[in-house]
Order: sequence, then structure tokens, then C-alpha cells
Amino acid sequence: MPFPDVLKNGLNLMALMTASVISLYVVASVSGALAKIKEQDTVSTIILSILMFLLVTPFTKDDKGVLALSTGYLGNKGMFLAIIVGLLAPQIYYFFLQGKLFKIKFPDSVPETIKQMFNSIIPYLVTVLIFVGINLSFSQTSFGNIHDLVYSLLQAPLANLGNSIWSVYALVLLAELFWFFGIHGSMVTNVFLTALFSTQATANLEALASGQPIPYIISTSFIGAFKGPRALALAIVLLFFCKSRHFKSVGKLSIIPSFFSISEPMKFGIPMVMNPYLLIPMSLAPVVSIAIAYGATLIGFMNPVSANVVQIIPPVISGVMAAGWQGAVVQIIQLVAVIALYLPFVKRIDTIEYNKELESNHV
Repeated sequence: MPFPDVLKNGLNLMALMTASVISLYVVASVSGALAKIKEQDTVSTIILSILMFLLVTPFTKDDKGVLALSTGYLGNKGMFLAIIVGLLAPQIYYFFLQGKLFKIKFPDSVPETIKQMFNSIIPYLVTVLIFVGINLSFSQTSFGNIHDLVYSLLQAPLANLGNSIWSVYALVLLAELFWFFGIHGSMVTNVFLTALFSTQATANLEALASGQPIPYIISTSFIGAFKGPRALALAIVLLFFCKSRHFKSVGKLSIIPSFFSISEPMKFGIPMVMNPYLLIPMSLAPVVSIAIAYGATLIGFMNPVSANVVQIIPPVISGVMAAGWQGAVVQIIQLVAVIALYLPFVKRIDTIEYNKELESNHV
């Protein structure tokens, strides 16, 4: 087999074992985190949850009678159900495990590990029977299975909401508004960004792996790569356009961290927190950046993003990794636009600070 074909097969296998079965990893990670919170055995909880997820996942049968699990339910389409099962299945098991209904009384001479093993058998079996019952019940409905029900009622409506650019604008603006009050905005809004746009990122990866056109412009990968080099833009304004010693010092301190999207030295050094002069540019900078990248994708200049690029990678480099040289050009345009946005507001507070410094020197 020629080397290009070997390489292609290897990459396809990697995609199959990651994006195409991501729901299995989701149910494992969710249930594992719950087990730690509940102080239960993590490994057994993860195994239990994966089993319950597979019990409600439909099999397909080909003309030869071969049963198989469809990656359609194990990939992007099954993510929401994976979260639900990862939270619900362990709770059902823990409920019966900790109750007295299925407790077996052993003599004191029996080792504790043996007692725990036997006392877990019936709760485990009851949990299995519940999920088998769920499977059989939904197989008699018009949906055919619980996967299609959850997708139709929850995931598809959220995906439709996630296809709206206005949802992105609102969330990135809200994150900066939280920062204005000293709250780490991204930590608050990332929960909603993940819920609305992570399935699109997975679908894009699946499409890329199968050689299909990328279906979504907006995804967590797109937002992460093109929220804009805002920290770098502000650091450049402070360092090269300000006259006051204070702001120039903050710019010198911030310029290197800003290449890695670290803005805290400026958030608390200027400060940006509770600073009404900077509320407008701080809130609008990510909106303007997203609008530029979205427009560039709509007109066909930049390809839709399928690669998940870590946010700490410096601008231009991350643009190339996310969308080729066009992504780098878009990030340069974003940088210029955000500098222009910040400049009049920063110059205003710089003038005030510079005059204060002159007065203190005269005194």
C-alpha cells in the first residue's frame, strides 16, 4: 500500500477513535467526576455508566444479520444523552447501593470486601434492568429509541440556537461585562458556549474525517481561535501610544503575556475592572473580532474552522493552525481593528493619568 494511503488510513482511524465515539468519552468523564464528588469508586462507576449508555444505544443489522453499533449515536449525536446517562446512572446505582432494601446480612467473620462485592450485585442488576426497560419502552414509540428523543427535544433546538451568530455576540459581550465587575467572565459563560457550540465542533471534525464539507461556521473551535488578539492589542496601545509612566509600565509588563492571551496584568494594573472609561471597548472588542472572522468565513475568504487550537497559542500562529494563512490574515485585521477601538478610550484615561503625574512632579 502506498505511503499516502497508509497515512490517510491512520488519520481516519484516529478520527474514528476520537470524534466518532466522543459520547463514550463524555459519559466516562461525567460519571468519573460524579464518582469523585460522591466519594465512590471511580473505575466501577465509569464502567457502569458506559454499560448503561450502550444499553440504550440502538444496534443496526445489515443484510447478513450482523449487529453493529452506529457511530452516529456514539459521536456528536449522542453527546447530550451521554451527559444525562453519566449523571443519572450512577445516582440510581448509589441510591440502591446505600439503601437497606437489598442489603445482605453476613456473619461478622466475612471480610468487608466480600460483603461490599455481594451487596453491589443486586443494585447493579436493578440499574441494568431499569436501562433495559428504557430501551424497550422507547423502541415502541415513534422515536424508536431514547437517543432520537433527546436529540429532537434538546440537542437539535440547542444546535439551532447555536447556529445564531447573535448568541455568540451576546455571550462574549456578557463575559467582558462580568470582567468589568471583577468576575472571571469566561469561567461563567464557557458553560453556555460549550452547551451551544461544542456539538458543532464535533460535527465539523467528523465531516473533515469523512471528507465531507464542514457544516458549521460557528463552533467552540471557531470562537476559541477568533475571539481576537484583544490582550495583545491593548498591550500595544499602552506601550506605544501612551505618555503616562503608569500605563507604559503596565504595557511593558503585559506585552509578553498578552501574546499568550493573558490579560490579567492589564485587568488589574490599569485597572480595567470597574473602570467606566474602558467598559465600551472592553465589551465590544470580542464582538468586533468575532464579526470580522464570521464575515470572512461567510464571503468565502476563510474556510470554516475544524481544528481545536489552544487559546494560549500566539496570534497569527493560531490563525494558521485554525484556518491556514487566511486565518492569520483575519487575526491581523482583528488586531488592527481592536487597536483602533481601544485607542481613543485609552488615550482619554492616559491624558488624565499623565496630567496627574505632572502635577505630582511639580508638587
